[in-house]
Amino acid sequence: MKDNKGFTLAELMIAVALAGIVLTGSYAVFNTIIASRDVSVRAGDAVTVNAKIASLLSADFRQAVKNTAEVQSAVENGMALRLITHNSLYFQGALPVEVLYYIEDGYLIREEKLPLMDYEQKMFILPNADNFTVLFYENGEYYDRTIFGTNMIKIKLNTAGIPVEAIAGSYHQNGIFNSLGIGE
Repeated sequence: MKDNKGFTLAELMIAVALAGIVLTGSYAVFNTIIASRDVSVRAGDAVTVNAKIASLLSADFRQAVKNTAEVQSAVENGMALRLITHNSLYFQGALPVEVLYYIEDGYLIREEKLPLMDYEQKMFILPNADNFTVLFYENGEYYDRTIFGTNMIKIKLNTAGIPVEAIAGSYHQNGIFNSLGIGE
């Protein structure tokens, strides 16, 4: 009698086929887990970005000079939000500055200017930004045009395909200071 201690070709082919099925299923499960994690991380990033932009925009808008928030043309034929505010990041609120929010070279930029002192500073807030829109609130609706005297504004944009929306508002009439920083 012959002692066979090996596997037949058929047994090896069945084992390889079963291993392939198990690996394919494992890969599909692993791929689903990775995709779910990526979606979760992107959602968390969007919430963080929304909060940070809303915080900066709110500080600018709360300390804005009355009737200075407006939509303007900007670099790359897009729109910009322009306002005069006492929320100077450089002068720490000592002087009113002109602030512009706009997209340039794929970045959301906050530009602060003080022409009186020949001062200009660009702050690159958010990379991979596009589709920047400024909306002004009036009578329960948002409009894509300047509305002087509004108490609320909204900016919308996309960053790396993630929609970002920040709302800033003020309950007062933004009339404490005029553009020279003198009380009204």
